[in-house]
Amino acid sequence: MNREKNHEESRNRNHFNDQESNRDNRNFVHQQRVNNQPRYAEQKNEISEKNLARHVANIKPFTGIISEYASFRNIMAEYLESETVSLVVRRDTLMQKISGEAAVQKSILDDPGKAIDITMKNLDRTYKRKGSTTIRNQFEKVIVTDENIDAFIKSLALSKSLHDKILEEEPHCFGHHSIKALLGRMPDAVRRMCNRMLRDETLSTEKIYEKAEEHLDNQIEDAEITGKSTNQTRVSRDQQH
Repeated sequence: MNREKNHEESRNRNHFNDQESNRDNRNFVHQQRVNNQPRYAEQKNEISEKNLARHVANIKPFTGIISEYASFRNIMAEYLESETVSLVVRRDTLMQKISGEAAVQKSILDDPGKAIDITMKNLDRTYKRKGSTTIRNQFEKVIVTDENIDAFIKSLALSKSLHDKILEEEPHCFGHHSIKALLGRMPDAVRRMCNRMLRDETLSTEKIYEKAEEHLDNQIEDAEITGKSTNQTRVSRDQQH
């Protein structure tokens, strides 16, 4: 009997030791993960930086074409903020990526940081403003019409697309005058839907588009009820989204 008791105690001790060993292993693995997190983060950042540098190396130089400036600037701005690449290399890369008509915007200062700042300011002053002005001129010429559903879909999509592009360049550019002007280019039904918000001074360009979409939905529903809708109308709207 004593032998069985001793055997049971030995088995319990072994089981307890196994549990402790497993717990120690789990704690060790967890601690290793915690200790390695900064290294993993650094490796991830290094990979991201390398991908960005490769992407920058492959983009074509900016030559002064206004429509290409926004995408060029977005890529270069991210690259120029990189802390793993020296200022000199960043400066040299920027200068290599500017040519043609835009080359006159390059700074000739020796200080790489100042050269980058001045070059980007020169480019923004010349091309960012021009781009916004061109898009705004196009935007202000678009009349949203509800004469028929297809025309409504296309004109509303064009207006909204240009509106969003302007907001990307100038996030706070739509003031009270711009809101009223946009409303004036909308169908009568949309203007009526927005009149109260206009009087309360709670109207925004986003709300105008929401009401325009609501009016378009009503038009499509009416057309389906009366049998005037076509598959082409539904296809057209799907393509706009």
